[in-house]
Amino acid sequence: MQKTQELIEAPLTSHELAVRYRELCEDARFSKVPAKIELDRRVEAPIVTAAGLCAPDLAWASAGFMHIHRGETPFMWAPELCIEVVSPANSRKELREKTEAYLAAGAEEVP
Repeated sequence: MQKTQELIEAPLTSHELAVRYRELCEDARFSKVPAKIELDRRVEAPIVTAAGLCAPDLAWASAGFMHIHRGETPFMWAPELCIEVVSPANSRKELREKTEAYLAAGAEEVP
C-alpha cells in the first residue's frame, strides 16, 4: 500500500474520493473496527456527493439504476430513494445538508 498524504490541502475530486473509499474497504487494518463507521464494508450504498462521501441509512434503486451502475463502489450517482433515519444525535442542519446532497447527486426522493 502506498503512503497516503495526511493533510488534504483542497477538497478531493469525485474520482479521488471514490478511489480513497475503495482503498479503505480493501485495507485489512479496518476490517474489524469495533464501532460503526460509514466507510466500511457494512455500508450498502455509499454515494459520492458534492458534500463528500455519504451513506444513507436505507436506499432503494430500480433494476435500471442497478444495471447502469453495476459494480460501482461507491456510487457516483444517487439511487432513486435515499433515506436517513432520524435520531436524537442528528441536527436539522446535518439532515438538511444530507438531503440536499442526495438530491443534487440524483436522488428522486429523500423523505
